[in-house]
Amino acid sequence: MPDDTAASSLPTSRKLRIAYVADVFGVSFLGGVQSSNRFVEALRERYEVTVITTGEPGEGLVTFPSWYIPGFRRLQEGSGFAFAWPNAKKLEEALRGFDLVHVQYALPLGYMAKHLAEKLGIPTVCASHVQPENMRYTLHIDSRIFDWIGHLLYRFFI
Repeated sequence: MPDDTAASSLPTSRKLRIAYVADVFGVSFLGGVQSSNRFVEALRERYEVTVITTGEPGEGLVTFPSWYIPGFRRLQEGSGFAFAWPNAKKLEEALRGFDLVHVQYALPLGYMAKHLAEKLGIPTVCASHVQPENMRYTLHIDSRIFDWIGHLLYRFFI
């Protein structure tokens, strides 16, 4: 069994800095957003966490403008979900100096953050809380195109 005492006795000069990338944070009843809220709250007990998201600027947040799928804005606003409109220069600046990047959604902001973190040499953890099959069910769409979209999301994100 490994001896953890040596690692735990090492002096730490600062807290681990985590960039948590999620299109929506704090304001929605959706499961993925609620998961983010709880996860960030728990992480902040031990680490320095900055959330990169949409919405109003605030302490511990880096925000980007929101955008909506044409024809679905009302539905998205009703659920409290917006996509972040990422800007590569601003996002790269925001990620500099972090020890770890956590990407919550396989969406444009997450894709860009993942690739910029790789470019900057920052380890990245990715989750995917957007399942196209759930969107298809919610929107009452009986179309296999969502299966194809899901395949592309997973293929390019992983």
